[in-house]
Amino acid sequence: MNNNITKPKTSYMRADTEITGFMPYPCFLPACSLSPTAKEIYVLLLHRAKSRSPADSLPNL
Repeated sequence: MNNNITKPKTSYMRADTEITGFMPYPCFLPACSLSPTAKEIYVLLLHRAKSRSPADSLPNL
């Protein structure tokens, strides 16, 4: 029997590690009784709302 089990390669975050992009996950969200899909949609909408500038929300007159 051949037991060639490969371990997954891991990398750790260091002080010089660049974070490419992330979305905020509010600390109250895990305690909410929502489905995982609803939580993900909340995070996506929060990210979209925070990434827009205030000028984007003004109507064009």
